[in-house]
Amino acid sequence: MAKKILLSAILMLATILFLPVLASAAVQNASIVNDATNSSVTLRYDVDPINAYIENAAGNPGQVVLQVCADNATADLSGKYGGFVYKTGNGTLFQHLAEKAGAELATFGSCDTNCCKTPTDYNLLSDYSVYTAHVYAVISDNSTIGSEDTFVYIPTTNGWFEGYFSLNDFGSTYSQTSGNVTVDVTAVYGRKQDNSYTSISTDKNYLILGICDNAVSGLLKWDCTSNAKTNLTAGSVSLSTGTVSPNDTITYTRYAVVNGIGSSFCIGPDLRVTGVTVVPSSTTAGQNVNITATVNNNNNVDVTTNFDVELLIDGTSIANVTVTEDLSPGESTTASYIYDTTGLTSGSKTIVARVLDANAGIADCNDGNDNSSTPLNIGKAYYVQVLINGTASTNFPIPGRPYNVSIHVNDSDGSNVAALVKITEKNGINLFAPIQNLSSGGGLSPLSVATFETNAGGDADLALIPLGNKLYLPEYANLSLSTLVGNYSLYLEIFNITTGTELQLSNGTSLLNQLDFTLGNMSVELPTISEENSIFVYNHDSFVQQIIDLANQVYSSIKKWTGVI
Repeated sequence: MAKKILLSAILMLATILFLPVLASAAVQNASIVNDATNSSVTLRYDVDPINAYIENAAGNPGQVVLQVCADNATADLSGKYGGFVYKTGNGTLFQHLAEKAGAELATFGSCDTNCCKTPTDYNLLSDYSVYTAHVYAVISDNSTIGSEDTFVYIPTTNGWFEGYFSLNDFGSTYSQTSGNVTVDVTAVYGRKQDNSYTSISTDKNYLILGICDNAVSGLLKWDCTSNAKTNLTAGSVSLSTGTVSPNDTITYTRYAVVNGIGSSFCIGPDLRVTGVTVVPSSTTAGQNVNITATVNNNNNVDVTTNFDVELLIDGTSIANVTVTEDLSPGESTTASYIYDTTGLTSGSKTIVARVLDANAGIADCNDGNDNSSTPLNIGKAYYVQVLINGTASTNFPIPGRPYNVSIHVNDSDGSNVAALVKITEKNGINLFAPIQNLSSGGGLSPLSVATFETNAGGDADLALIPLGNKLYLPEYANLSLSTLVGNYSLYLEIFNITTGTELQLSNGTSLLNQLDFTLGNMSVELPTISEENSIFVYNHDSFVQQIIDLANQVYSSIKKWTGVI
């Protein structure tokens, strides 16, 4: 509250110091006008040899004058002097731009009820009118300008010296300790008659700088806390913003003003998300991904309040990650989260990280950079449900007996899948190519592969007879079968019917290269008398019974051919 009272007092004092004529003259506005047409004029910059904004050059009118309008111009402005200056708001510094017979100001010589104009022999001078500007009018009791005179901002609609300034990144130079910023006018550009812009190289001490806000009467435009007069080669100027030791709960908009033209900057924090990464960026539904957001304080005030970074997938919030470390201007930190993609449908997703600074009461100089996004590609996972003799299982108790096997395939999107299924028995009993230790070196490893398709509902029913291999039992350890051809295995894989591409299996928590089955043991067990003829398998009468009969004949034939008893 003390600061607010002090500021109000300063503004009242500034009004007393700089607006005495305004109070009595009730000035409404001021303009740069073409004396011949009485219309406002935007002056263009004339290049060599003049290098200035003056009359009768660069397409400018032959005679430019100042026009000031008041409640009663005849009464209020009669006997007063007027003229043009470079100025910045209520700062005390100025530079006159025109003269009449060596005098900085000229008496208003032509008045009607509303407005008065300076005489036509009050002219802009090429020695002074050298820089781009929003020009100010000055109203005085005499021909010499003083800080006690009345200054009136001329808006661009009422005429100006058209062009622009290039400045350094002055906002980033703000010091929280001193409250100062460093301003450097790096270039000035004037607009020529052909509407192009040219660099102004004239180096005179006519650049009027200020740090201001615009919470002031429109007749002054700028309310400034500091003021300086400089030139193009002088380098940077340190100026006070009037704001010292701010916290992260409020922002202040200030302007670096040069010759009446303001460039805004913000005093306060600016939390932004500079990037978000997802590792891996392409995965299968049900897998974990690591989401990391990088958060930076992109402005000039420390952030000391904890805040959250919200993570979203396709607009749905999945987590808030709290950042507890302080961030000085320019500093960055990261917020990470491990996300389980279970339940996500396949396709490209958009991960968004956004700073919830407002929720934490942190002010923000730029809300437009609070978000960042990155894509995440989710591939389908495929699930296989297996029933063995009507029970969900992947274990066949004993080899050499027929089993009813039901297969169902669906995906992580919840759809049933028509798929190509392969069930492979590796290194089992195989009479086409028995396991062998080849004289050429190495072993022969047999595969028995069952290939079939599930229907549109993802289902298939079949009979399987795992054969196992007794040679893997400890009593045959001397054969070193695992060393020769590897271990026995029985497994399932699925493929796209059309392309043959292998589909990614999952058990719901982990990705699988294949779905493994187990055998209860490797020894064939004959059925008891009561168990004989008790099994009726899928497709029993469609090939299965005939194949079993033929297999029996084949085994018998092989035994006789080889003399195996």
